[in-house]
Amino acid sequence: MCDSPDSCRIGRIADILPTRRDAIVGREGSRSSTSGAQGRQSMGWPQTYCDAAHLYPPALGGATIRADAWINGVHMLLRVSALVVAYAEVQDPFELTFADGFKVAVESDDEGFWNRVIVTKRVDDWRCGLPQVVLCEEELPVEPTVGQDPNVNPQLLEVIAILQHLESMGGYVFGVRSIDWQTPDIEWIPESPEENRQLSVRSMTGFRRSYEHEPYVVDETEFARAVLDRKLIGYLDIPLSFFREATIEFESFRYISAFFNYYFFLEGLYGRGKSSEKAMRGQLLASEHIRAAVDEAMTLFEKSTSRRHFLNVRVFLDENALPWSRDGVVALLVRMRNRLHHYSNAPTPTRRGHPLSHDDYESVAFLASAVCVFVLNKLLTGERPR
Repeated sequence: MCDSPDSCRIGRIADILPTRRDAIVGREGSRSSTSGAQGRQSMGWPQTYCDAAHLYPPALGGATIRADAWINGVHMLLRVSALVVAYAEVQDPFELTFADGFKVAVESDDEGFWNRVIVTKRVDDWRCGLPQVVLCEEELPVEPTVGQDPNVNPQLLEVIAILQHLESMGGYVFGVRSIDWQTPDIEWIPESPEENRQLSVRSMTGFRRSYEHEPYVVDETEFARAVLDRKLIGYLDIPLSFFREATIEFESFRYISAFFNYYFFLEGLYGRGKSSEKAMRGQLLASEHIRAAVDEAMTLFEKSTSRRHFLNVRVFLDENALPWSRDGVVALLVRMRNRLHHYSNAPTPTRRGHPLSHDDYESVAFLASAVCVFVLNKLLTGERPR
């Protein structure tokens, strides 16, 4: 009898993913295969899974670079290192060389738990997307940040895709909770004089994102008001719990989850139990508070010194053939809720929300949060939803 998702899935891995030993062309590390198998078996891992050789079979990418290419040094190296949070023991650190032209190294912390993964790849088209230092005499134009940057080296994207795969698959087979593929350390290693001359930036340390804001002040007057007002605004306890959860998710960069919770705040107070897109849009537009809050949010976006959120929201509006107007913004919020609540793995031209695309939805979540804040400015004065 299993009592958690982790305990339920132990022992089924070998039945799902057959071992593919032809995908690995080299291995470095002090651990022997016997001790490795014993180490994993002690945690409940099936022995047929011990060398993880099936993770990248040639069918997924093809053998595009010979194994001896690593010795001959025919192309610049790209090395990407990402932090790992996982409940997974590493008996000894190791590095595997794969047939399709990359190496993956697994490192552990002082307690023997997996804490870092390093992917190294030989880059064929290394001239594309190299980091450059540019001196600007004027401010650079702000561009939307939704979707993939076309200026990024495609082979860097391939390495990031490997890290995303390890995070997703590793969540099931290795107890991975996160791999920091969004802000990894990136290093370009030249292996010829020409490559060396072209590099103005050799490495970039991952910038650890965080939201900084001034701390709130708890004083006696405000605290007393918060307690005494419970009879007047106690009906907001559950809606405000959605707002609080949304803010936690937003500051943890889980923007899709943040959007849902901000939306539930609005839906619960102003939706009147409606669920269809047309009916919900009508309910929100019928609300005096929502109309005023959307107008204020639009003004905030238009006058912000940073145009990023404004431009990103315009991208979503254009994709949905909606105008930058009160009606268009309300329609976008309702449509995003309906679309993000469903997912299909089939190819589709429509933008899809999933755990690997949170960043695309930052500005939409920020828009929803702004509407909530402007609504709260009314409700916390004692006004009822209208």
